[in-house]
Amino acid sequence: MALAVMLLNGASFHGGYCRHKVLLSLLGPLLSHSKLYSSYRRPGAEPEKKLSWQNADFSFKKGIDHLKTQLSLLKKETQDYLQGSGGHPVSQHLLEQTRVLWQFRSQEDLNEWVISSDVEIGGKSKVYIKLGRNNQAALLYGTLNTEVPRDGETKYSGYCSMRSRPAV
Repeated sequence: MALAVMLLNGASFHGGYCRHKVLLSLLGPLLSHSKLYSSYRRPGAEPEKKLSWQNADFSFKKGIDHLKTQLSLLKKETQDYLQGSGGHPVSQHLLEQTRVLWQFRSQEDLNEWVISSDVEIGGKSKVYIKLGRNNQAALLYGTLNTEVPRDGETKYSGYCSMRSRPAV
């Protein structure tokens, strides 16, 4: 503060230009205690002793609402930007991942499946499929036998499989 006053007192005129006006414009906010709002008050009224941040409305609900709005906008922009497989939006890709492809509710649903084992090539494994107790699932069961047939060519044996029929 003393340095600023000393600079203003030592200011001189040079070529019709007053240096102290420039210094005053630069240092003015530091020297004065002016407020950012109107400083008028009624005569006889006590001066307001609130700091500027105390006038702000800190509402928790408004803050949460604003945060929700901003996060929803960020989510929308991110979803619009990201691409899933095949160039589709990610939201569509995620919905397709939860798509029900097969249901096991009746015998007709089980007929859409092909079961096989190594019996077809001379093995001794057996496999069966049946509907579960609650008609909500399929049960694949059987015997897996890894005994190698004595044909002289086969080195490994024993498999069971279940596959869906190709879509027409």
